[in-house]
Amino acid sequence: MRGQDIRSRPRVLARPRVAGRLSWQHGRRGFLFTLDAMFALLVTVALVVGIMGALSRIAASDDMGMRARDALIVLEKDGTLVQGVSNGTSLQIALDGFSFCSTLSVSTTMGTIVQSATTTGCSAAANPTGSFVIVHRVFVAESTVYDARMEAWQHG
Repeated sequence: MRGQDIRSRPRVLARPRVAGRLSWQHGRRGFLFTLDAMFALLVTVALVVGIMGALSRIAASDDMGMRARDALIVLEKDGTLVQGVSNGTSLQIALDGFSFCSTLSVSTTMGTIVQSATTTGCSAAANPTGSFVIVHRVFVAESTVYDARMEAWQHG
């Protein structure tokens, strides 16, 4: 071999790499990457579900507040609150017409309760969620200022 030109030597091919070792390392990296992506996806889905749940509860509470506020406005405009100062049955009849449970208390500005009524078949103790809204409406009857306080919640 001495004296021969390097170019004329037979080429020795590089030893092939062991396929099993390379694929195992590559597969391990791919597995860890996939596991990491799945964990990130799981965390993202959990956050989205949690945020959507919180937003729906807030929206439901706002909706109940608006319904209770509207109910008090209607009761004032049709004269039921003024009648209710002297006659509690008119309050009871009006509350039974609503699609939600409520307790309505009419009191003087000094805090003395004049009349109180609760929707038939509903009680605050039977409230399944334990959440309710409270709205107030001030009105005048027979030259006296009264405060109507309504606690409202969904049927159980």
